[in-house]
Amino acid sequence: FAEMASCTPFTILLLAVAVSSTNDYSHHSNEFFTAFPKNGKFVSFSTPKLHITTNELTPVNVTISTSLGYHYSTTVQPQTTATVVIDDELTVASISDTNNAIHIKTSDDKKVAVYATSFFQGSAGAFAVLPQHTYDIPEYIYYAFSSNTTDNTQTENSTVVLVSGHNDTQVLIKPSQAVTIPSVFTGLNTNIVVQAGHTYSLTMNKTQTLLLESNQDLSGSKIVSNQPISVITGHECGNIPYSEGYCDHMVQQIPPTVTWGKSYMSLPFAKRSTGAVFKITSAKDDTQIIITCGNLTDNTKYTIVADLAYDGQIYTHTVSSNMWCSFVSNKIILVTQFAEGGAVEQLGDPLSITLTPLEQYENLGSQTITVPLSPFDGSNTVETVISIFVKNELPENVTLDGELLDSNLEWVPIFSNDSIVGYAISITDISTKTHIIQAPNNLFMSLLSYGYRDKNDAYGYPINSALDPINLWEIGFTMENYTFEENGVYTVPVRRTNRIDQHLTVTVQVCDGRSIPDNVEFSDTLTFSPGDIVKDVVINISDDAEFEEMEFCLELVQPVDSYLYQLSLLRTNIYIEDNEEASLSVYTARINDMRELELILLFTGYSGERSVPVIVDLHLLGVSYKNRRSTQSLPSLTVNFVQYIREATYIIPLNEDIQLGANTTISITIQNTDLNITANQDNVNISLPTEPPTTTSSTYTTTTTTTIYSPTSTTAISGSIRCTTNVLSTTPGVTAITQLSNGNIEIQFLYAIVTLVGVLALTVVLLIIMVLCLYRVKQRKSYRVNKSVDGIKSPRCISASTANLLPRHSVDSGLQLSDIRPNGEPNSAFNSPSRSDTPESPRSNETDGEDTIVPPVPPRDPPSQFHIIRIPNDSSSPRSSYLGSHDNLLVKHTMV
Repeated sequence: FAEMASCTPFTILLLAVAVSSTNDYSHHSNEFFTAFPKNGKFVSFSTPKLHITTNELTPVNVTISTSLGYHYSTTVQPQTTATVVIDDELTVASISDTNNAIHIKTSDDKKVAVYATSFFQGSAGAFAVLPQHTYDIPEYIYYAFSSNTTDNTQTENSTVVLVSGHNDTQVLIKPSQAVTIPSVFTGLNTNIVVQAGHTYSLTMNKTQTLLLESNQDLSGSKIVSNQPISVITGHECGNIPYSEGYCDHMVQQIPPTVTWGKSYMSLPFAKRSTGAVFKITSAKDDTQIIITCGNLTDNTKYTIVADLAYDGQIYTHTVSSNMWCSFVSNKIILVTQFAEGGAVEQLGDPLSITLTPLEQYENLGSQTITVPLSPFDGSNTVETVISIFVKNELPENVTLDGELLDSNLEWVPIFSNDSIVGYAISITDISTKTHIIQAPNNLFMSLLSYGYRDKNDAYGYPINSALDPINLWEIGFTMENYTFEENGVYTVPVRRTNRIDQHLTVTVQVCDGRSIPDNVEFSDTLTFSPGDIVKDVVINISDDAEFEEMEFCLELVQPVDSYLYQLSLLRTNIYIEDNEEASLSVYTARINDMRELELILLFTGYSGERSVPVIVDLHLLGVSYKNRRSTQSLPSLTVNFVQYIREATYIIPLNEDIQLGANTTISITIQNTDLNITANQDNVNISLPTEPPTTTSSTYTTTTTTTIYSPTSTTAISGSIRCTTNVLSTTPGVTAITQLSNGNIEIQFLYAIVTLVGVLALTVVLLIIMVLCLYRVKQRKSYRVNKSVDGIKSPRCISASTANLLPRHSVDSGLQLSDIRPNGEPNSAFNSPSRSDTPESPRSNETDGEDTIVPPVPPRDPPSQFHIIRIPNDSSSPRSSYLGSHDNLLVKHTMV
């Protein structure tokens, strides 16, 4: 499949070799993705070919693969050309050809240059295959150029072929004429027609191809992708101008707009008596172009100004023969030069060539360029032309095949208005051999090669190309992070390092559309005049009473006429040291009768209008657990700092069998380290209940001096609630009760309502308890008990439902109550079989048919200590008990 530098009929052989390269953005690469658009009506007669060259000093192995099962390989020798014939089945001839990409890859990452030709008798086309360079930009933008046919009813179409080299490539299409998207990209079972000016988004994967075609001119169609793609545009067989016959296959690969420039120059097509047609494509709105053209014969020139109002707009300019031209714009453009058809010229068919912007010339480097001969059949009239362009200064010592150029060849100065922008020369009548063009090290050349054969065929292509991101600005913040305090004005510098002689306007915005604190303002536009290197973003941070978000981010936005080059930092983070201070402390903590922790927190120092959530951790000290494997498990509180709130009570169910001692304390810490809120971490003693929970049982006994609390219902009960609110705590299972320090009338009115409802509810509960107690007393045996020690009245009655909430604590059966003395020692007097006559025995009075309870007579001296009493194990012994405490008196409530 390899034709080493061979020239056969019906083959266009393109060759460009640059011995030295100054950067990684040339048209040489180690990987390419390309495709062959349809050549007129004659797919089965055209012969697609790839021509591969290299600058390497050693041979390069190249593999060519496709998704359709065609695979090729070749070896490229230094400074020679390897030609690979491609099966015409790989031509993208219809919208159903969606997997016709050709993937070219070298071994050992060596670099080559690739050119594509499609040629047969009567129609020829050629283009330079450009690598899919990756740039530091968010999107890649391409604009198509094309032509039309004399008769729009003909089947030849204007075409744009997209080739993806990456998976998950997001592509947006905005065609200038209606096009059809095949079902494989729509996700439906049918094709979709996208009308002119409308947009359509789709996803392309690696080696997929998409054909956009219309019998109208697709020039100006816009393609945007998030990854680089190949955009091959032109016409199956177009006419230049539209009204003239003899069409030809026109095709070129379009580079992304990031490589476009603002200045171009051209020469007339040699050996032709008619002029050329230029199509100028704008990439930005409000583009203004100064076009200066001059005559090679009499040196007369003219200047016109063209305005393009929107991106993708096409301006067409036609010049007469022997006219050179320059194009200088205020914003980036692409210039394509067309030759007219054979019906007008009688020498060759239409052809197209994309011009190289002057801004890229410096990236071409010192060069030695190999130019192959035209592959046209020598039996016909063949013309081959090489045009050389240099920038600014008159070139010297340029050689052709080792000899200085013919002294009869004159370099033509190219003007823009009255200023020379460059020089150009065309070399004609080239012999049928390979030619080498060399230039001095300090001379940067751009070459075009084109040719004709009779009036039937023509081709053209750029010999060497530079694809640097020339319209990217090297600009950015000087630091990644800044820290500022409130109540100050600060500056954040932005520096540019290239294109300092040009005007630049940059927009500054908050990153990703996020919000910033209300007390922050900043300048959102920076204007660089020529010579300006640094401009400052001014940030004003005022003082307020709020806790601000402590960080925000600023970013630079793409200018209206170019891209920002992320060589520097395009984002910076701003941190605010908030000067607002507040504190949180524990006021009191106690255990209520429901075995819940009541915690009162105090808020100080906050007067902001927003609610600020703070996560508080609780820490218990001086506790032990009934279950040795248990650990402290108190929930974290989400406390909200709210204006006017100065005190809040939180009721927290205990969720472990916690044994509390006399020295049990609680402290708090705050998780929100980014807020300037301090927590008073002093340990606060926890108060135990003032009296034990009671039952209707009348049997008491004594036990140890430690109270045991077990988990119960998470319902919080309080008899002194002034105001409840939902904004103080969002912790599940925790009730927040607030007290307000100001005299707000509405809040005081709310106090009154809540208090009234609470009193009514408490009254109803007490009435129910009393009724249940009376009922239970009637069902039980009456006892007489003496008045308890320390002034405790007769035991309170609680409802059965409340009694069921009380924890149970079993004790071993042991001695009877009558078997102990007040100090806990056995009393022989209590061992009498008949206990009814003893003063300590309970006396029953049933004369009225009702049970009565008589309190027992207390001992003269309260006991100093108590011991566990063992009650005999008989059928009358109690089954369960609850240990409670009151000062030094520990009683045992037993259900008999």
